[in-house]
Amino acid sequence: MLFSIQVDGIKVMVNSQHKTIYQALSSLYFNIPHFCYNKNLYISGNCRMCLVEVVNVPKPIVSCAVPITPNINILTKSPFALKARENILEFLLINHPIDCAVCDQGGECDLQEYSLISGQTKTRYFHGFKKAVSQKNIDFLIRTSMNRCINCRKCTRLSFKIGSETLSLYGRSLASEIYNFSQIYSKKKTKIKRVV
Repeated sequence: MLFSIQVDGIKVMVNSQHKTIYQALSSLYFNIPHFCYNKNLYISGNCRMCLVEVVNVPKPIVSCAVPITPNINILTKSPFALKARENILEFLLINHPIDCAVCDQGGECDLQEYSLISGQTKTRYFHGFKKAVSQKNIDFLIRTSMNRCINCRKCTRLSFKIGSETLSLYGRSLASEIYNFSQIYSKKKTKIKRVV
């Protein structure tokens, strides 16, 4: 079944099989930046890079997590949506080292591309200290420098889907890191033994 929506002032027809705004827009070849979305994993909306503006909604909408409805009016390139994405990108670049020459991605980095597109050159935050995370070798999913992790949680969702040892995001805000859940549990047990 087809229904009509409006995207950036253009009326388009969308198939009802697309469940979210992001899926509908990507099927129409609108380029919406994203980090955490993957069609084979469940939706989490962690990275917040796919923000769009919906007319008569006061806040930016996470397009990968919000269902598409008939006659919705979406703005992907409005100043409001672009500024919201810029702010999210600025937060992601606070702790992310810009060491592109030695990175595993070898120039195929979405974060680098989005920062170049948005022209993100300055930050309003203190950049003298960056979070350093220890090297991890967890299962077969993570064998890289975790200093480049932006907590998109693709690895945690993939580990849950395939049923391996479950990875989890541990800690809050600046202290959040990806850990193997069994390692966290054993660390807590040893701490309890020391206290008693």
